[in-house]
Amino acid sequence: MKKVIANILFLALVAYIVADVIVIPVIDFYKQYGSLWAIAKLAVIIICVIVVYYLLIFMFKNM
Repeated sequence: MKKVIANILFLALVAYIVADVIVIPVIDFYKQYGSLWAIAKLAVIIICVIVVYYLLIFMFKNM
């Protein structure tokens, strides 16, 4: 049960960091360079987030 709570707290922290570090800059980027580049940047970020998420799951399972 403690592990579940720890995972939820960790994901909440990650979500906050993602919103703060990624979403706001992407919106600024969109205003500056247009939609196509912003979509490409967002796609790359989403792929990175998914990869990190699966790595974390893998790490937690092996702990």
